[in-house]
Amino acid sequence: MIIMRTESRNQGISPQWDNLEGEEDRVYRSHPNSKAPPKLLGYNFSIKQVKNACEKGALLAMRLETSAICNLQCLYCNGLTGKSLPMEISLRTMKRVISEVESLGGKSVVVIGGGEPTLYPHFKSLIKYINQEGMIPVVITNATRLSLDLVKFLYEENA
Repeated sequence: MIIMRTESRNQGISPQWDNLEGEEDRVYRSHPNSKAPPKLLGYNFSIKQVKNACEKGALLAMRLETSAICNLQCLYCNGLTGKSLPMEISLRTMKRVISEVESLGGKSVVVIGGGEPTLYPHFKSLIKYINQEGMIPVVITNATRLSLDLVKFLYEENA
Protein backbone atom coordinates (compact mmCIF):
# COMPACT_ATOMS: atom_id res chain seq x y z
CA MET A 1 0.00 0.00 0.00
CA ILE A 2 1.42 3.36 -1.01
CA ILE A 3 0.24 6.55 0.63
CA MET A 4 0.92 9.62 -1.45
CA ARG A 5 0.96 13.14 -0.13
CA THR A 6 1.53 16.48 -1.71
CA GLU A 7 4.64 18.31 -0.66
CA SER A 8 4.21 21.52 -2.62
CA ARG A 9 7.09 23.35 -0.95
CA ASN A 10 9.55 20.66 -2.03
CA GLN A 11 8.38 20.76 -5.64
CA GLY A 12 8.85 24.49 -6.01
CA ILE A 13 5.12 25.10 -6.28
CA SER A 14 4.09 28.29 -4.57
CA PRO A 15 0.29 28.48 -4.38
CA GLN A 16 -1.19 31.94 -4.13
CA TRP A 17 -3.01 31.24 -0.86
CA ASP A 18 -3.68 34.88 -0.06
CA ASN A 19 -5.64 35.27 -3.30
CA LEU A 20 -7.86 32.31 -2.36
CA GLU A 21 -8.93 33.42 1.13
CA GLY A 22 -12.71 33.80 1.08
CA GLU A 23 -12.93 32.36 -2.44
CA GLU A 24 -15.42 29.67 -1.42
CA ASP A 25 -17.93 32.27 -0.24
CA ARG A 26 -17.27 34.68 -3.13
CA VAL A 27 -18.39 32.12 -5.71
CA TYR A 28 -21.77 31.75 -4.05
CA ARG A 29 -22.24 35.47 -3.38
CA SER A 30 -21.81 36.14 -7.11
CA HIS A 31 -25.11 34.38 -7.84
CA PRO A 32 -28.14 36.24 -6.43
CA ASN A 33 -30.27 33.20 -5.47
CA SER A 34 -27.60 30.75 -4.45
CA LYS A 35 -26.35 29.74 -1.05
CA ALA A 36 -23.14 27.99 -0.18
CA PRO A 37 -23.73 24.27 0.33
CA PRO A 38 -23.49 23.00 3.89
CA LYS A 39 -20.02 21.86 4.86
CA LEU A 40 -19.74 18.22 5.83
CA LEU A 41 -17.38 17.89 8.78
CA GLY A 42 -14.50 15.62 7.83
CA TYR A 43 -15.26 15.87 4.11
CA ASN A 44 -15.01 19.57 3.28
CA PHE A 45 -11.96 21.56 4.32
CA SER A 46 -11.37 25.29 4.22
CA ILE A 47 -8.64 26.85 2.14
CA LYS A 48 -6.85 27.68 5.38
CA GLN A 49 -6.89 24.01 6.46
CA VAL A 50 -5.61 22.90 3.05
CA LYS A 51 -2.89 25.56 3.13
CA ASN A 52 -1.74 24.48 6.59
CA ALA A 53 -1.70 20.80 5.59
CA CYS A 54 0.32 21.53 2.45
CA GLU A 55 2.84 23.62 4.38
CA LYS A 56 3.32 20.81 6.90
CA GLY A 57 3.31 18.01 4.29
CA ALA A 58 0.31 16.54 6.11
CA LEU A 59 -2.88 14.76 5.09
CA LEU A 60 -6.41 15.89 5.84
CA ALA A 61 -8.43 12.86 4.80
CA MET A 62 -8.27 9.55 3.04
CA ARG A 63 -10.80 7.64 0.97
CA LEU A 64 -11.15 3.98 1.85
CA GLU A 65 -12.93 1.45 -0.34
CA THR A 66 -14.12 -1.41 1.82
CA SER A 67 -15.48 -3.90 -0.69
CA ALA A 68 -17.20 -4.29 -4.03
CA ILE A 69 -20.20 -5.95 -2.38
CA CYS A 70 -23.41 -4.10 -3.27
CA ASN A 71 -27.12 -4.66 -2.92
CA LEU A 72 -28.00 -2.57 -5.99
CA GLN A 73 -27.09 -2.84 -9.63
CA CYS A 74 -27.27 0.73 -10.82
CA LEU A 75 -26.96 1.19 -14.58
CA TYR A 76 -24.65 4.17 -14.18
CA CYS A 77 -22.19 2.45 -11.84
CA ASN A 78 -18.79 1.90 -13.36
CA GLY A 79 -17.53 -0.35 -10.59
CA LEU A 80 -17.35 -4.12 -10.52
CA THR A 81 -20.01 -4.13 -7.85
CA GLY A 82 -22.20 -6.85 -6.54
CA LYS A 83 -19.76 -9.46 -5.34
CA SER A 84 -16.66 -9.43 -3.21
CA LEU A 85 -13.48 -9.31 -5.26
CA PRO A 86 -10.79 -11.96 -4.66
CA MET A 87 -8.01 -9.63 -3.47
CA GLU A 88 -9.89 -7.15 -1.30
CA ILE A 89 -7.91 -5.45 1.45
CA SER A 90 -8.09 -7.02 4.90
CA LEU A 91 -9.42 -5.26 7.99
CA ARG A 92 -5.99 -5.60 9.57
CA THR A 93 -4.37 -3.77 6.65
CA MET A 94 -7.09 -1.11 6.67
CA LYS A 95 -6.42 -0.45 10.34
CA ARG A 96 -2.67 -0.16 9.73
CA VAL A 97 -3.21 2.34 6.92
CA ILE A 98 -5.70 4.33 9.02
CA SER A 99 -3.10 4.56 11.80
CA GLU A 100 -0.52 5.79 9.29
CA VAL A 101 -2.92 8.42 7.99
CA GLU A 102 -3.62 9.60 11.55
CA SER A 103 0.12 9.91 12.22
CA LEU A 104 0.41 12.07 9.09
CA GLY A 105 -2.21 14.48 10.43
CA GLY A 106 -5.35 12.91 8.94
CA LYS A 107 -8.60 14.31 10.27
CA SER A 108 -11.06 11.92 8.66
CA VAL A 109 -11.57 8.70 6.75
CA VAL A 110 -14.21 8.73 4.03
CA VAL A 111 -15.56 5.18 3.92
CA ILE A 112 -16.84 4.35 0.47
CA GLY A 113 -17.15 1.13 -1.35
CA GLY A 114 -16.81 -0.05 -4.86
CA GLY A 115 -20.20 -1.21 -3.63
CA GLU A 116 -22.18 -0.49 -0.46
CA PRO A 117 -19.87 -0.01 2.56
CA THR A 118 -22.49 -1.05 5.14
CA LEU A 119 -22.46 -4.55 3.60
CA TYR A 120 -18.79 -4.97 4.43
CA PRO A 121 -18.63 -7.74 7.09
CA HIS A 122 -16.39 -5.67 9.40
CA PHE A 123 -18.13 -2.33 8.82
CA LYS A 124 -18.89 -1.58 12.48
CA SER A 125 -15.40 -2.60 13.63
CA LEU A 126 -13.89 -0.33 10.99
CA ILE A 127 -16.02 2.66 11.97
CA LYS A 128 -15.24 2.14 15.67
CA TYR A 129 -11.52 1.96 14.90
CA ILE A 130 -11.56 5.21 12.89
CA ASN A 131 -13.34 6.95 15.76
CA GLN A 132 -10.95 5.46 18.35
CA GLU A 133 -8.02 6.83 16.33
CA GLY A 134 -9.50 10.31 16.83
CA MET A 135 -10.58 10.80 13.25
CA ILE A 136 -14.03 11.43 11.82
CA PRO A 137 -15.57 8.50 9.97
CA VAL A 138 -17.52 9.82 6.95
CA VAL A 139 -19.73 7.13 5.41
CA ILE A 140 -20.94 7.36 1.80
CA THR A 141 -23.89 4.97 1.54
CA ASN A 142 -26.88 4.29 -0.68
CA ALA A 143 -28.88 4.27 2.60
CA THR A 144 -30.97 1.24 1.70
CA ARG A 145 -29.74 -0.67 4.75
CA LEU A 146 -30.26 2.07 7.31
CA SER A 147 -32.13 0.71 10.30
CA LEU A 148 -32.76 2.37 13.63
CA ASP A 149 -29.89 0.31 15.11
CA LEU A 150 -27.46 1.28 12.35
CA VAL A 151 -28.42 4.96 12.55
CA LYS A 152 -27.92 4.88 16.32
CA PHE A 153 -24.53 3.19 15.87
CA LEU A 154 -23.40 5.78 13.30
CA TYR A 155 -24.55 8.62 15.55
CA GLU A 156 -22.71 7.19 18.56
CA GLU A 157 -19.55 6.71 16.51
CA ASN A 158 -19.63 10.27 15.15
CA ALA A 159 -20.14 9.02 11.58
